[in-house]
Amino acid sequence: MKYIRFSRLPLIFIIAVAFFISKSSTLSSGAPPLACEKMIPKHGVPPQNSSAPYIISAKIKLDSYGNVSEVSVTISSSRGEPFKGFLLEARLKANSSHIIDGKFTADKDSLLINCNSANKNALTHGNVKNKKEFITKWIPPANFKGKIIFRGTVVKDFKTFWVNIDSLPLWVFGPSTQPAKKPELFADLYNDCEAKRKSCFGMPTLCIRNKSCNAILAYVYKNGEVEFEMSGMLGLLDKYIAVGISEDVKMQGEDSVTECMLINGRVVVRQSWNINSSYKNEVLDNELVGIYDQSGEYMDGVMSCHWKQKVIATRKNTVHSIIGSFMVTAWIGFVSLAMIIARHYKQVWQTNTLCTMKTWFAVHQFLMLLSLSLVIAGFVLIFLHVEGWSQVDPNPHPITGCVATGLALLQPVMALFLPKPDAKNRSIYNWLHWFVGNTSKILAVLTIFLAVSLEAANLPYAYYWILVGYIAFYFFFHLLMHIHACIVDRKKGTVKSKQELNPEEQDNPKDAPGSNFRRFMLGIYIVLVAGLVAALVLLIWL
Repeated sequence: MKYIRFSRLPLIFIIAVAFFISKSSTLSSGAPPLACEKMIPKHGVPPQNSSAPYIISAKIKLDSYGNVSEVSVTISSSRGEPFKGFLLEARLKANSSHIIDGKFTADKDSLLINCNSANKNALTHGNVKNKKEFITKWIPPANFKGKIIFRGTVVKDFKTFWVNIDSLPLWVFGPSTQPAKKPELFADLYNDCEAKRKSCFGMPTLCIRNKSCNAILAYVYKNGEVEFEMSGMLGLLDKYIAVGISEDVKMQGEDSVTECMLINGRVVVRQSWNINSSYKNEVLDNELVGIYDQSGEYMDGVMSCHWKQKVIATRKNTVHSIIGSFMVTAWIGFVSLAMIIARHYKQVWQTNTLCTMKTWFAVHQFLMLLSLSLVIAGFVLIFLHVEGWSQVDPNPHPITGCVATGLALLQPVMALFLPKPDAKNRSIYNWLHWFVGNTSKILAVLTIFLAVSLEAANLPYAYYWILVGYIAFYFFFHLLMHIHACIVDRKKGTVKSKQELNPEEQDNPKDAPGSNFRRFMLGIYIVLVAGLVAALVLLIWL
């Protein structure tokens, strides 16, 4: 009988390679179903006793009925340490040995396994690549209700792993096998909204048009009071619906809130208050202050409530109204007229003087000084009223207003250094005077536009259109006067000389041709702009 003899060294090598392959294949193929209960890898070493450097977090996603449609589960490292493997299960919080029969979603880095004869209710790794984060989705079983945790085992390497890593507990209400229909209770509200019998808004956006609201508010003004009706679908965790009345668009505080609360199966209507800049809400000592004839009902997951509220007339802030009136009168009225006269009326009223000055210059100077006085008065008033710099981000109203006022104050300072008519640098001064004046005017009108969106101003939207109308008329007037000047020059058959561009520097005892037309147009301009200014000031005070 012959025996085959093996060298001892090759035999040891074969055994070592087989052992290494066994280890690698066990880790790369993921956890087997036998590990579902205790979740301890069969690696021949005990789990780590130290605090795990990995965390399991979960975030729920609700459907339109308040049930959990899915849960996003994340395995990550609090210290940025990678991991190779894991086993993940959903369990009851009250009985952590019970594995919930939900379903995980697998990807290229994971494998689904079946625990306790269920289908796809656990998830393990599909490869041994280093992972710094792993995200999956878990769908709860239909009609499930309870508090759950996600429990996991995370493997850093073959000999280093942690078990019983739990997420924070969360309430889960699984999808119903018979989804609820949108309640017919909203039907009457939809009809009232469509027929414009009531003012309405709902959630989500455009839901009234599509008749698919989860919550809807309707209100109507009658005989000095407002009737409110609010309805909403409550999820299993929801206990209230509410509406807030705010002076800002972000409900950041100082807001009145009317709540419809479900307390012990009964709907209670009450008032509360959002505390300024703290994102907290407090119920008022008198829960019914300002409201009356309140009622509510709850049926089949839908809450509805009704109440009435007296309309209290509010007065605008007098200081704001004074400041607005000053600025509109100065910039829209006086400054515009002064610039019109300086640009188009230097050759009109040549035979007349005011206070030894040419008429156009005297009127221009008077209007500018009057405007500057109003601007300074308004500027000082607003700083005294708000006690410093106002915070209206992102509205640049304070910035543009300050720049416009600064440029307006610069004009009389520049006048102190006015060169003589025959000075070489006179043309430079003229251009600077024109640029500073027009820039301040443009910024001032822009500032008035920006004031419309300020909460403190409380201006109607019609204010925009009046300002747009003024700008259009102002532009048209300038264009018409330039066209008229070109026509007059053609009739004269001459081109304006340098002296004609600066007629204040020459002594022409006669009015230029076309002066009568210019006077007529100036009258129209004064009447129309005075009307626009009056309308703007009236809207400020209303």
